[in-house]
Amino acid sequence: MHLLPELSPTALKHISSAFYHQLNQAHNHQSSSLSFLLHPIPTPLVPPPQSLQILTIGGTNVNSTQATISHHHLHLSSIHRHHLLPLHTATDFFRLISSHLHPQTRHLALNLAFPLRPVISTHQLLDGLLTTGVKEHQLRGLDQAPICQQLTQYLSKHHPPITATCANDIICLGLASLQPTTQASHIALVLGTGFNSALVSSESIINLESGNFSDFPFPSAFRHVDQQSHHPGAHLLEKATAGAYLHLHYNHLAPLHHLQPASVSSTQKLAHLATSSSSGQPLASAIFHHSAQLVAAHLHALITFVDHSPVPIAVEGSLFSQAPSYPDQVSIALAALGLSPDSYTFSSIKHSSILGAARLFNPGLSLAGSSSLLPLSPPSTQTPTAPSSES
Repeated sequence: MHLLPELSPTALKHISSAFYHQLNQAHNHQSSSLSFLLHPIPTPLVPPPQSLQILTIGGTNVNSTQATISHHHLHLSSIHRHHLLPLHTATDFFRLISSHLHPQTRHLALNLAFPLRPVISTHQLLDGLLTTGVKEHQLRGLDQAPICQQLTQYLSKHHPPITATCANDIICLGLASLQPTTQASHIALVLGTGFNSALVSSESIINLESGNFSDFPFPSAFRHVDQQSHHPGAHLLEKATAGAYLHLHYNHLAPLHHLQPASVSSTQKLAHLATSSSSGQPLASAIFHHSAQLVAAHLHALITFVDHSPVPIAVEGSLFSQAPSYPDQVSIALAALGLSPDSYTFSSIKHSSILGAARLFNPGLSLAGSSSLLPLSPPSTQTPTAPSSES
């Protein structure tokens, strides 16, 4: 029984065309499952900070970084990672920030994996209005006012005054991907616990909230996980592609077809299973393959929209870099859609989440000591057989 049928080139073209149509709808301020949230490139804060703290809050982890700034160079002095518990309310969020805030911090940059509508603060820095909670982080009450405005008021009760700025992770990746030579638009792609993409230029970054795209054949095999989620029927592209959900699809399907192991605890474990000899290996591989095909169809639409060649694609997220042969599978699907490997380039950026957040204070900052741009391996020219999901 085919649990996840292979998406043919024709099916991929239909998905790409639908995404392109939705993108045009959003661009023209018409009804769309996508957003078109324009964030201006920040102006440098005056006077510039000499030190700052950066908090990166993702779906499963919170990273705290202390940094100093000298001659537009960012020097990282410490990076600490902690597991992130569910943030049910605004107070949970404020307490989380307070618990990680260094006593000497006067400038704070937040990189948040939450959907935000951009707002310019009184310091002419980016702030954000929460549009909705995500996954297990419902953040009730945090949508009442701009996040940094609320946060600084909360912290003022027991901490010296701070200047804070925030943006979501795709905006921070876009900022990190800016190069001195950036002129034509390029693409930023986050694919880890969550999924999103943005269009980046020297003047602005446009958050598309791509995980909300829904005009594609969502697999019936994935419906159970969708119905059990916090927002059934929403964020369908994310639910079919991102790490927060892929192992849940496996855990639902494997027992129904008597596969071993019957469950895995994370998508990282699913990646290990996809290269194993267990009976669940074909299903694990098929889930990743289906994700890669959908990501490719979405990228094809974005590359077509940008309309120049080659299009740089800055990538952040463990799923893209760690799932077996994932970049190659994306490239193979792009080739099936008629794109040659020389029409785009994939790259990662060293400490992208930290550098991008720091650039909320000054887009001209660079990491001290090394280049931040790290080209990813070139696409494979071989065409492996698509994984089967028969059971």
